[in-house]
Amino acid sequence: MIHQKIPNMLYLETTNICNANCIFCAYQYDIRPKKVMDFELLKKVALRYKEAGGKQVSLSPFAGEVFSDSDFFRKTMFLYNLGFERIYTYTNALLFHKLGVENILKCGLKSINIFLAPLEKELYIKIYRNKNYEQLKSNLQSFLKMFYELQDKTIQNISIEFRSHISMQEIENLDDYKEIIAPYIGPNIKVGAMRIFDSWMGMIKQEDLLEGMKIKNHKFLKSTPCARLDMLQVLSNGDTRICGCRWNHNKGIDEDIFNIGNAIEEDIIDMFNKEKVLVMRQSFITGEIPTECQLCSWYEGWENE
Repeated sequence: MIHQKIPNMLYLETTNICNANCIFCAYQYDIRPKKVMDFELLKKVALRYKEAGGKQVSLSPFAGEVFSDSDFFRKTMFLYNLGFERIYTYTNALLFHKLGVENILKCGLKSINIFLAPLEKELYIKIYRNKNYEQLKSNLQSFLKMFYELQDKTIQNISIEFRSHISMQEIENLDDYKEIIAPYIGPNIKVGAMRIFDSWMGMIKQEDLLEGMKIKNHKFLKSTPCARLDMLQVLSNGDTRICGCRWNHNKGIDEDIFNIGNAIEEDIIDMFNKEKVLVMRQSFITGEIPTECQLCSWYEGWENE
C-alpha cells in the first residue's frame, strides 16, 4: 500500500461572508458567490481527515466572519466530539451578542483569535469600515468577563490581535483598552499588535493603509518548499486548495493555481497527494516557483519552523 501524506493543518471555510470591510483585507476583492458550507460536506471532510490521522483544524475562511454562519455551533461541536487536538478560528467579535458569549465559549472551539483595530471609535471606523463600535466594546467586555467565570468552557485560550498603525504601547494607553481589555490580561488571554500587512497579490496598496501601517516586502529568498503547502483548505463550496492563504484576484476563479479538486466529488487525502501538489513543492527547489508564491510575503520555510 502506498503511503499517503496528510495535511499538517486542515482549514475549513465554513462561510465566506463578512460583516466588516477592513482596509487591509482582500475580502473587498473576493468575487466568489457568498456561501455557507453545508454541514454534510464538513462532516465528510472532517471524518476523512481524522481517519487519516489529522490533528489540527482551523475554521478560518480565506476572508470572512465565521459567526455569520448560523450553523457554526453544530459544526464546531462535531469537530470537538471527533477529538481533534486543536480547533480554532479568527473573528472580529461583532456578532458575539447575537450568538451569546456563553454559547461561544462552550461551542467546541479550543482557542479563539480576535482581530481588532485600536480601541478608539474613529480609528475603528477607518480601519474596519464598520460603525458598530459600541456593540463591539460591549461584546468584548462580556466575553472576557465570562471567560473567567465559566467553568465548563471549551475555549481555553484567547488571543487578541490588533491590526494597527500604532504600537502596542500606544494601544495600551487608549482609554477603551484600559477599561475593556487591560483588566482581563492573563496567562490565557494574550494581546499583540500587527503593523505590517500583506498586499494580497498586489491588491492592497500602501496608499490604502493608514500612515504607520506598512506592506510587507515579498522579495526575499524562498529556497525550501513553503510550509503552507502542507496545509489543506476546503472552501465553502467544496473547492479544495493547498496553501489556503494565497489567492490571485488579478485572475479569475477558474485560474486558481492552488485548486486541486472539489471535496464534494473527491477524497481530500487523494487530492492532497496529487502530482500537482508535489510539483509545486519541488518548484521551490528548482527555483521555478509560481508567480503567486513569488509575490507572497507570508512564506514560511521549514528552516524557520
